[in-house]
Amino acid sequence: QTAFAMQKGAISDLVESEFGFHIIELTDVKQPAIPSFASVREKIINDLKDQQAQRKFAEVAETFANTVYEQSESLQPTVEKLGLKLRTAEGVTREPQAGVEGALANQAFLDALFASDSIDNKRNTDAIDLGASQMVSGRVVAYQPAKQLAFEEVSERVKALYVEQQSAALAKQAGAAKLAE
Repeated sequence: QTAFAMQKGAISDLVESEFGFHIIELTDVKQPAIPSFASVREKIINDLKDQQAQRKFAEVAETFANTVYEQSESLQPTVEKLGLKLRTAEGVTREPQAGVEGALANQAFLDALFASDSIDNKRNTDAIDLGASQMVSGRVVAYQPAKQLAFEEVSERVKALYVEQQSAALAKQAGAAKLAE
């Protein structure tokens, strides 16, 4: 406070601080550069756009969350109200599958989708925040619990996998023999 109250070239009286006693000589005063409006205009515009987008997302997210909860028997009212696209997925499992992206790679969404209320009562899940300004809700239309398949159901797949594995092993042997030659 003492330094900022002084004039250029002045020497202060004895000043006490938490670091001890001081005598201050003010040798120069530099004014901070005030940027021109033109130089900060783009930053101000971008900041305002970000604020508006965040505010709009918060409003739409609240509408989305309320609608999927209040209209829990169908996702269609939410789709129509917000102009969204309804997507259908088959073969969804409780654990994220390899190579899957988006909502089906999110464990929180899968947990909500496989909750008893979603499966037994066929109700919409709560709105799940995926981050990056994305929300999702799902609905189980058909559910088939995991089961051990009968031999007749898997025999063709097992045979194809066995032939593929044996072919790969033979190809590797042939490649090694060619390499040895």
